[in-house]
Amino acid sequence: NGGMYRERDDEPILGDAGTTKVRVYDINAFVDNPTTNDEEGNTIEPGHPLQLKLVGVKDLPGTYAQKGGRSIGSRAYIVTNNYVNTWYHFQRHFDRWQVQYDGLDNDAYVAAASQYATDEVIPNFVDRLLGELVQDGSDLGECSHVQQLSVYQTGNVDSISRSSHWWDDGIFNGLAQVTSLD
Repeated sequence: NGGMYRERDDEPILGDAGTTKVRVYDINAFVDNPTTNDEEGNTIEPGHPLQLKLVGVKDLPGTYAQKGGRSIGSRAYIVTNNYVNTWYHFQRHFDRWQVQYDGLDNDAYVAAASQYATDEVIPNFVDRLLGELVQDGSDLGECSHVQQLSVYQTGNVDSISRSSHWWDDGIFNGLAQVTSLD
């Protein structure tokens, strides 16, 4: 089965990267609206002689969250949401139909899957996800803008209904990012 997935290994973990376009304007500064020329060289005057001064443009990973923008003082906060492809990059490695688990009883399967998760899948998934989260060529050692979110769980985490809540369109398949601008 590894052959049919090789072409997907380069797919990003974050599914909605780069879909929110942010444009920041200075509302206290105006610039002239440029005139343009038509095909015959005639000058076309703009509809209004002035426009707001554009001070910055940024592509943010993810789609804009409903009610995802706030301004506090001189800072703007923008919330975007991303789909996280956990099935291909994480979950599929532990499905019982994987060749490496053939013929194993439950205890041997749990041991083999746990070892594989610890040695390969989790480190690779985390490194790749952090690499996609870090923007502007930042060094992974200096990613102060990436914060850890912990989920506290009470009750039986092994139940089937709770497990599907976490994975099937649940908390592990989504990521919210807050970006601040000054």
